[in-house]
Amino acid sequence: MSSPIQIESELAWISSVMGPPPYEQLTREVTSELAQLARLSRTVASKKPGDQNAQRRARAATWFVNDMGDYTPDSGEEEVLSAQSPGGNNSLSPVLPIELYQLIINYVASFEYKLKQNTLVALSSTCRLFMGLAEEHLYSHPRDLDDIRQQWLFLYSLRLEPTRATLVKSLRLLWLCDGANSQLLIDIVASCRDSRALLIQRGDDLQDSWKISHNDMLNMGGLLRACPQLTRFHYSTMVDWAPEGDRYTDTVDVTEDGVVNPLSDDAHLKQAMRQLSNLTLCGQAEWLVNGLFPHLASSLTSLHLSQDVSLGNWENPLTQLSQQCPFLEDLEIRQTLDTASDLEEACKSWGKTLKSLKISSIAEVSSWVARIMPSMVSLEELFLGYGCLVQTEDIEAIARSKSPLKQIGLGDMQSSEEQTASDELNAVLVAMIEAHSSTLQYLGMNADPSVDIIVLQACRKAKNLRSLAIWLHATPESTDVDILLDACANLDDVPRWFWRYSSRVEEWEARKSAREIAEEEELERGSPNNGLGS
Repeated sequence: MSSPIQIESELAWISSVMGPPPYEQLTREVTSELAQLARLSRTVASKKPGDQNAQRRARAATWFVNDMGDYTPDSGEEEVLSAQSPGGNNSLSPVLPIELYQLIINYVASFEYKLKQNTLVALSSTCRLFMGLAEEHLYSHPRDLDDIRQQWLFLYSLRLEPTRATLVKSLRLLWLCDGANSQLLIDIVASCRDSRALLIQRGDDLQDSWKISHNDMLNMGGLLRACPQLTRFHYSTMVDWAPEGDRYTDTVDVTEDGVVNPLSDDAHLKQAMRQLSNLTLCGQAEWLVNGLFPHLASSLTSLHLSQDVSLGNWENPLTQLSQQCPFLEDLEIRQTLDTASDLEEACKSWGKTLKSLKISSIAEVSSWVARIMPSMVSLEELFLGYGCLVQTEDIEAIARSKSPLKQIGLGDMQSSEEQTASDELNAVLVAMIEAHSSTLQYLGMNADPSVDIIVLQACRKAKNLRSLAIWLHATPESTDVDILLDACANLDDVPRWFWRYSSRVEEWEARKSAREIAEEEELERGSPNNGLGS
């Protein structure tokens, strides 16, 4: 017979193998917590029979818990709740001018993200005055709702005080890899009718096995339709990678032409998506390409697709998209494209509006950049990844372009295996830098091939340069490096090899430190960059 220690060890092993508790269990656990909160609301209401807000909150709390299912309180719960019953702190009248309380809240709102959120929560629980002042900051862009408990508690708080929902401007939600919390997410989104930005992450562990079902697709449609003011949508996945053919359950039809997605023919979804301006799809999200692309309209200005997001088997999808969405300003595609022809035609159509173009890789070798640049009149950012072979004629076309280019990133240059740039390539790089010197802020090149000193010398003409990444095949003089300190007052991001040749290393270090401090402060003020969707 197994000992208690052995049994406990076996249960722990089974728990680790089975993963986190299923949605139903997590919901039962939070139901107990919400039932206690509802009982507390009723206790407060019974002590304040003339307080209509207290009566309303008690009714809303009771209805909410009843809708979740039957709940039987544990023995002794009533005594615990009585001990938790608040005193008079929520009804305290302000003893200072309300402007001072507002100054306190505004000061806290300037803290770094996590400290700000925690402090505002603490302040809002002290009295109703602080609650009203803090809620605008807490609910406008709430923290990631990345577990079932947080999602239920958030929905509960909205049902108790419906005015909170009107404050919500963005939502960041975890969608379980099995889709079990779909209805909960729909209820949250439907409560926040004024929200304009929605981020959905499917799964929260790269070991999660998953498959998209027909119902998942329908539920995604429900989510998007529930957000009538939606202008920004970000979908990402954090699940175990699977080939495209293995990403769907048997309820989904997969044909030679790709996934049959019910969203593509959803007339109500088309209406809901007509004002969408920003779309980001990351991870294993090609099913959303099939479902959403037919509904994208002229309001779309930004499209980002990660390396796992294919464009499906459509014929010329980007050209088709340029006809539906003629005012695109920002395009990023990280997946390797087979050919450049579709992209080329689309870019020509977007020539007057496109400001940022980021392409990671194209299998076909052609001078497509040279062919699109005459049409590009608004381009400010051009990033060509390591999978894009940039030829001399492409760089010549960039140099001749009238676009106000601020950032230029070039991947592979020259098709030969030589590690140093040819005289012709060096010459066109110099021409490109000089042509855009009045606007250029970032210049990045691959380490192979390394370039001549004349390319570095040309950079001193770019007075607004902030970031530089180039590699030389010859040893520069210290003056070639340090003259950039004087010529480019904002240049604070340079290759580390600058330190080897500079005679003013301390000045470079000071600029680098100032930039890093500013970047860190900016990150702290914003949302965490390691949360959902990262």
